[in-house]
Order: sequence, then structure tokens, then C-alpha cells
Amino acid sequence: MKYLCEGLVAVVLGASLLWGNPAGAATFTELEPNDSIATAQFLNSSDSTINVIGTKNNTTFQGTPPNDTADYYSFFAAAGDLFDVETSVLQALGSSNRDTILALYDPQGGLVQFDDDSGVDASSLISAFLIQNSGTYFVAVSGFGDPGDPLNGGNGIFTGGGDSNFRYQLQIRRVPEPATLLGLCVLGGWGTASRFKNKQRRNLHV
Repeated sequence: MKYLCEGLVAVVLGASLLWGNPAGAATFTELEPNDSIATAQFLNSSDSTINVIGTKNNTTFQGTPPNDTADYYSFFAAAGDLFDVETSVLQALGSSNRDTILALYDPQGGLVQFDDDSGVDASSLISAFLIQNSGTYFVAVSGFGDPGDPLNGGNGIFTGGGDSNFRYQLQIRRVPEPATLLGLCVLGGWGTASRFKNKQRRNLHV
């Protein structure tokens, strides 16, 4: 049992070196103006998880002045990385004001992924998106009914409008690739086996 625990510790330590400590995830607060790709708020962090707290509201909400535009953020991603991008509504004025939409754009500003309701409770989720080219990527958060909503014939460039008056969390997570996880497990198993063999050798010499 002792050697199994040591092997698991090796896996955990290896994962923390590669992806950072999830408990130390970076958290940002939305900074206006960030209503377009050109004015996107850059999330300057190398943590494996980035959280952003933002507000979309057409009336004063929790002390935040009205600002019903879409919210744009940017982050750096390396080729080969896998990302989950997800919204969750933290507070809303009414039960109907909870429907977010989410878009991901490449470094040239082209729409590469869109989602409406794949998350929890009408929130949005883009799952395991593979980064093809290193660079700065953009994420936009808005409400269902935004004129840019592709589901309603929009061009995928959010401007605002639609569902509003909610505070949300945007989370950008780098996802470990299966092959890398397998490598960490092999590393942990190798360490466990080596320790066990060493103990056997010591016992033979007693």
C-alpha cells in the first residue's frame, strides 16, 4: 500500500508541474471597455485554469452601472493544447435571465466554435477544443438573442442585447491530453516498481 501511495504522489507531482495547481487558478474581474475583439481584455496568466467574473446588464445590477454589450476576453494558447471554455450564471434578476451564449475566435478573429446551451442550466460549454496554431485566442460572452447569434442567422460577432441582467463566471481550462496522462501513470508505476524491487534486494541481503 505504501508503494502504491508513493506512485500516486509521483503522478500528482508530475501533473502539477505540467499544468500548475488547480487550487492556484488565476481569477480576473471584467474590465470595461471590452465589447469587441479589438478591445478584448487580455487574461495574462499561465495557470491551467482561468476564471473571470463579469456582468451583463441593461439596468443597474448589484451596484454595476448598465452595460449590455457583449464581453470579449483574450488569452494565449499553444498549438496542441486542449481547452474547455464554460460559462455559469452566478446571480440573475429573474429566472429567465440566465441564457448565455459563447464564442471562440482564432488569432485572426475568425469564429471557430460557438455554443448556446451545452453547459448547466442554459449556460454554455465549448468542450475539448484543440488549438491548431499558437497565438492569442478570443472568447466572447453574451446573452441569447444577441444579433450576432449564429443560431438566429447572425454572423458570430456578438454585440450585446438578448438575455441580460446577470453576473457570470467564465472559466477557461487547459485539459490534459490522454497520452500525457498515460505517461504520468507509467511514470508513477515505474517509481513504485523500482522502490519495491529495491526493498526486495535489501531483504535478500539481510
